[in-house]
Amino acid sequence: MNNVAEVARSTALFFEADRLEALAYSILDAEAKTGEIWKKFKEAKAIADAKRVEATRIWIQATRQKKPTSPKLGTQSV
Repeated sequence: MNNVAEVARSTALFFEADRLEALAYSILDAEAKTGEIWKKFKEAKAIADAKRVEATRIWIQATRQKKPTSPKLGTQSV
């Protein structure tokens, strides 16, 4: 994939991570915060966090600029 497509893919993953995180926090809207509710929240939040990590990794790879190589010292072009 080219860089533009990778940035677009990472953007979509960031939006998905945000959506999943909102769903995770909606679990906490339950009146009773039982151990089961907290367990479901943690699992859902972990999925959202993993998606955000994946998006960040893809974005970094896509936006990383290659450093130009400098000419070797002591060589001359003719």
